[in-house]
Amino acid sequence: MKNLKWLIDNCNYYDTHAHLNFSPLKDNVDVLIEMMKQNKVITNIIGTNYENSIVAIEQAKKYDNVMAVVGFHPDDIGNKDENDCFNQIDSLVKDNLDVITAIGEIGLDYTSTVPKEKQIKVFIKLIELGHKYKLPIMIHVREAHEDVINILNQYAKGLKIIIHCFTGNKEQANKYLELGCYLVANGIITFKSKNEDLLDAFKIIPLDRVLIETDAPWLAPVPSRGKTNTPIMVKHVFNKLMEIYKVDATSLKEQLRKNALDTFLNK
Repeated sequence: MKNLKWLIDNCNYYDTHAHLNFSPLKDNVDVLIEMMKQNKVITNIIGTNYENSIVAIEQAKKYDNVMAVVGFHPDDIGNKDENDCFNQIDSLVKDNLDVITAIGEIGLDYTSTVPKEKQIKVFIKLIELGHKYKLPIMIHVREAHEDVINILNQYAKGLKIIIHCFTGNKEQANKYLELGCYLVANGIITFKSKNEDLLDAFKIIPLDRVLIETDAPWLAPVPSRGKTNTPIMVKHVFNKLMEIYKVDATSLKEQLRKNALDTFLNK
């Protein structure tokens, strides 16, 4: 397996969720990877369906400062059923455990046109892959916190759970924390409007339950909001967390290192 511990120990920032397998980032990925190396940034490249999960794996095998996460985003289920989704991702994981850090992104999105019942069946089935391979699961949730929390409580016990792009409130944060989840901060915490509930939530989330991400190429943080996001911009999320938690850079870097090691390596 690629030496993820060495990468975590020797990076400045671990962007736990980015899409270098999506345009426009994949169109200039060699340059971006080199910039990441210069800034000591590593990232997980996230798949949202079978095809782009393959690209994530290919990139993780080619570049030494990235890992892959494979799964089905609710929007990408299409005409597949839960067994189709399971079998396709299972076929990728079993042959590529050396570069895969988690199953994801999986979850529920109630703004999607995919029927809720179908999303739920696929979500529950893909959680099984976390158990099968003893991998963390990376969760996408939009307007579906209650159902996600109930499903995780039923089906994900014993797994490391990462709530990607957490945008909930204090009550929802507490429910995820009760399940032992890690909550992930990204550029949204730097936005200057409509995020008061989110900032209040992070103020009650223990720092040892926090990870950081960019979700690049989307959600570029201030001062680059509206531009194409890249993993290098994770430093702005890091700086905002220093402000929220009133900690210095060295302390925050060390805590995020411990959190990443616990999430991705302590099976």
